[in-house]
Amino acid sequence: MKHRFFMSSFLSCFALCLTTAVPVMADNLLDVVEAAQTAIQKKYPHRDSIARKLALEELEKTARSGNSEEEIIKVILERFPETSDELSVKPDLNSNGVPDEWEKKFNVSAGFTASESDEDADGFSLLQEFQAGTDPVDPLSHPKFVTRLYVTAVSHQRFADLELASVDIPRPYYLGTKDNWVAAFNVIRNGRKRLEFVHIGGSFKSNDQNGVDFRIVDIDIDQKTEEPVVYISRFDKGERIPCRPKQPVYDPLLGVSFLNAINEKQFVSSVGGTFKLGTEKTGEETYRIVSADPATKVTIVESAGEISEAFKIPPVPAKSAAKNASAKAATKIPVKTDATPAARNADVKSQK
Repeated sequence: MKHRFFMSSFLSCFALCLTTAVPVMADNLLDVVEAAQTAIQKKYPHRDSIARKLALEELEKTARSGNSEEEIIKVILERFPETSDELSVKPDLNSNGVPDEWEKKFNVSAGFTASESDEDADGFSLLQEFQAGTDPVDPLSHPKFVTRLYVTAVSHQRFADLELASVDIPRPYYLGTKDNWVAAFNVIRNGRKRLEFVHIGGSFKSNDQNGVDFRIVDIDIDQKTEEPVVYISRFDKGERIPCRPKQPVYDPLLGVSFLNAINEKQFVSSVGGTFKLGTEKTGEETYRIVSADPATKVTIVESAGEISEAFKIPPVPAKSAAKNASAKAATKIPVKTDATPAARNADVKSQK
């Protein structure tokens, strides 16, 4: 739609200038360019397809070439031959942007169905299915779900329910091995916060319900602050995530928060990670996050499968962002924990 608006306004000015210099019908050029734009959108139905954007850019460059109208039309028809098929006017009784002939082909009530209706409940309107050239009454035939995806945030996500409470290091720490060094983490067990003591090489789960599995890679002393630093890693990744007492712990990988405009739901995935869209009824699509820009929020994803296709996911439009802004979550009050031996014993007794 953005391309159409800018192309129409540009061609209106271009046509006005052209009529003063060349004695031909400028409206003809406008019709050809708009038909070429429609042909490109049908050939590359995915809105964020890189091939589609390149074709539209080529069309714009041709229209701005400064050649005569006849020359421009000739070049457009040569580069985009499907344009000639789009130039024929087709009846549209209710002016919903969908030709009656196409509606009848798929047993849609011609002249009566609204353009925003979703006959097969796949999340795409009648007009969107027509523009993409998909079947409006088949839930497995539709544009890519990724074309209805937006980015709400790009940032390093905090590990929920994970906090290093303290580190027990025998003094002097530079003597002997680190076998006796112990890290005390605040974790969630049965819905309640409690301490869990782990040695180097040991593992723990931040939350017994839906938390992340970690193992302690190393414990060291920061030479500048002389404070202990515990390095942890997820089991499936070779990483060193630093943890400092009483400080939040963040994922070193950038996390991307997405808004699915079809069901108005949000989800988070990390750069390099994969996610799925759709259902068994409408078909599932799998994507991998290639890169994300925290400043612009623009995220590049690629589809999984034999033929990989890249998509640029834009940030949420201003109006949608305001509409879908969720209320701020309640701030959890941190529990002050004393990691002395006495406190440890008291904690152990309370768990029995």
